[in-house]
Amino acid sequence: MGTQTGVVRIRGTVGNLTFSKTENGDEVRLKSSLTGDKMRTDSRFKRTRENWAEFARAGKAAKLIRKAFSTVTKAIVDNRGHSRLMVQTMKVVKSDSTNARGHRTFPLGDLNHLVNYEFNARQDMESSFKSIFDLEIDRVGGLATIDIPELVPEENIAELIGATHFKLVGAVTEIDWEEGTYLTAKSETAEIEYNASTLAAQSIDLNFTPDSTKTVLVSFGIWFYQEVNGNFYLLQDGGKSAMAIVGIDHP
Repeated sequence: MGTQTGVVRIRGTVGNLTFSKTENGDEVRLKSSLTGDKMRTDSRFKRTRENWAEFARAGKAAKLIRKAFSTVTKAIVDNRGHSRLMVQTMKVVKSDSTNARGHRTFPLGDLNHLVNYEFNARQDMESSFKSIFDLEIDRVGGLATIDIPELVPEENIAELIGATHFKLVGAVTEIDWEEGTYLTAKSETAEIEYNASTLAAQSIDLNFTPDSTKTVLVSFGIWFYQEVNGNFYLLQDGGKSAMAIVGIDHP
């Protein structure tokens, strides 16, 4: 790859050279003889096609997960969120020990690779919620329960500039990977003031279909608010709310 240094700017292909404008300036590349048909049929690219197939399955799963939790992550802006989740879904696909390379699928992999995925890398749950909690998933009864112990906001919750209150939020989703469908429910606490008072232990109950045959994923997060004249405003810069996948039950 070379760069153009003269005053004449060329765009497109001239002979076997391709001229283009990039974020690094004007560049020129040697035209490749590689075509899409060759990539799809040539035996030399068998491994590439296998990688494509598995990457596509991981991408489909990542997109479905993000859509399923969109109601509790809509205040989060993380431009690398999808690519970070893709890393985890690829791990799941590659952990499928049943199918041959190129044919490995997401549902047959180890979905525990999704646990602890942070939807917001700029404000993660580990630094936002500095306390232990317990999660129980009752598939038969259709109930996921997040048990939160007694805590002191000033000690156990991150202090964010502009935030006067916060909510603790939970969500559960049932995902059908083959059909590409999901059913999500969420629950949240009232606004809690950020102060030195002791907050009593509490639970967030999340209902889903009893005896569900689908994958059950649970997320837990914290939303930060500012109170102005009795009204609560969610901090909206996209980097303040935190949410992570904290549990999974896969049939």
